[in-house]
Formats: sequence, structure tokens, C-alpha cells
Amino acid sequence: MSGFPNPSAEAEFWQGRFEAAQKTVGGVIERHLAIGPCRVRLRFAGPALLPTLLPALESRLVSQTPGEPHLTIHLWDTASTGVEVAPDPDAPPAGRTTAVKGQKVIARQEPITGEVRALAADIGLAWWQTPDASRLHYYTRGSPLREMLHAAMKRAGMALLHAGAVGYPEGGVLMIGPGGSGKSTSTLACLHSDLGFVSEDYTAMILGESPKACALYTSAKVNDDTLEWLPGLHPRVSQRRDAAEEKNLLFLHRIRPEKMLGGCLIRAAFIVGRNSGTGTHILPASRGETLKSLAPSTLLQMRTAGASDLAQLGQLLRGLPCYRLLAGRELSTIPEAILRFLRPA
Repeated sequence: MSGFPNPSAEAEFWQGRFEAAQKTVGGVIERHLAIGPCRVRLRFAGPALLPTLLPALESRLVSQTPGEPHLTIHLWDTASTGVEVAPDPDAPPAGRTTAVKGQKVIARQEPITGEVRALAADIGLAWWQTPDASRLHYYTRGSPLREMLHAAMKRAGMALLHAGAVGYPEGGVLMIGPGGSGKSTSTLACLHSDLGFVSEDYTAMILGESPKACALYTSAKVNDDTLEWLPGLHPRVSQRRDAAEEKNLLFLHRIRPEKMLGGCLIRAAFIVGRNSGTGTHILPASRGETLKSLAPSTLLQMRTAGASDLAQLGQLLRGLPCYRLLAGRELSTIPEAILRFLRPA
């Protein structure tokens, strides 16, 4: 194909591409995800993508999803099926949106990875294609199908945050911060404590009077400095950084399965930063500065996000106490400070 199909037949085109792919490899393999109340059906054309796309989602796999899923995603790779989808040469770099029988279809290609995807969120359907299952970008392996899962969560009344979460089932904290703030290091330091781990980079949220963080990916993407600070993780890296990769990839449920939490009630939001001392301190922060730390990275990384997502974030933080967690050089003081906050003497 030299380009995307006529917009009036776009949904039919994408389904036709998937049907062609699954026929070449002998059929469809289904897997099901449960993310809090959100249910997602994954339909793979053959087995090629399973060992590379699913590890980060292993803890969310279930045998079957009751009722209709919030989203059904059709997936295939060109190397094993011979079926590709070429981008529209006239489309802008960010992709395009078309209306199909009153339903919006968003189609995009990632310039770095070559992945092509189309999302018809209103009718609960999506399609995802990659050139080669064995050559997935580390970011795709670490947080697969992020934008599509975000769309599924929206249909389930949930939110997806660019934040980590640690704690106990009855109470935990959100860990918020842009790249370089120490969020990943501070969150991973909690693996060596009594705190449970929900997420390092992306957190699914059930909103309401008692917001709850739900595990999505049990992966962590960390730079070399973080591995030096947390030497126990170094031998367990699943995909090491090289010249083409920005970070190292770990699957934490395979390293510390006993620390994985399916979810926890959220008692506070922490803006993570660093200080020059050895100790870790927790100081009050305003909801405005907490929203400024959370919203830009969350909304930019979810390309289907809009005004309703920003409103959700504001609603979430209006009901939570907000603080700054200033992490010290002594990493053991980070979980100690969080433990004192959650369970004061």
C-alpha cells in the first residue's frame, strides 16, 4: 500500500489488514487484560509479538474478560505476516484524524519505531502494527500500547498518569516528577523496604472520593546512574542500554515478585526532587505546583488526551494532600520518610 485508505472506508481497511495478517500465520491468539475495572482484549495475528510485547503487562493478564471489553486491539508484525501498512505521504507528522460514519478514527505512525496504529475509541476498536516483533524499541517493550490503554481507561472512567505509586493496599502515595527529578530512583529505592510497589512510570487511577492507584506495567526504564545507585538491580536488567537506547529495561515482577501490589488507595501526592544532604524530607506543596508537575508530562505522553483529562487531574489533586519529597543521597532514607508519613509513630 502506498498510503492510508479512503477515509470513508478506514475502519474496514484496518480490519482488512489485520484479517490478511492473521490468515498468513494460521489464525488469532487472544489475551485479556484487567486494569482495575478496565477490560481490554488483545487479538494477535500469530505468536510473534507475545514474548516481546506482553512481559510488561504480565501481571494484568487474566483468563477471560467478562462482558464486552472497553477496547479490542488487533496486533500484528510485518516480519512474520508479510502484511504492512504504509503511512499517508500527505499526512502531517503528528498523524491524522478522519470521521467514519460519525465515528472518529485516529491513525499515526511513529517515525523512530515505524509502528503504525489506528484508534476508533468511540466504538472500542484499535489496530497496531510494527515492522518486526524481534526488534521492538525498548520504550515499546517497557510501556506497550500506552495510548491505546489510555483510551480504554477513559471509556472505563479511569485516568492514566505519568507517575509512580508505592505504599500498602490501604494507603500509598503518588510519586510525581519529570525526567531527571529522581522519580524513578526514589520509587525503585522503595523495593528495598516494607513498602509495596505499584508502578514506576505510569499509574492507572480509579477516581472518586477514595482514589485508587492500579498497577499497569511492572517494568522500569532506568539510566546507568540509577543502576549504580541501586546495584542489586544491575544483574537483572532485561534489555541493556546501548548506543540506540536511552535507558535500561527491567521487569520488576520477575525480580521482586513479593513487592508487587495490584493497587493501593492514594493518601497523598509527592513532587519528587533532590537535596544535597543525606536525609530525605517531606514538605508541604500547593495543589497548583503539584498540577504543574503532573499535567504537562501526562498530557503530552497521551496523545489522545484533552481538556477532560486535565479536568480529571485537577479533580484528583483537589482531594489529595500535596507535598514535596526531597530525596537525599542516602537512598534508604527515601522509603523511611514515606513509611513515617504513611504510618506515623
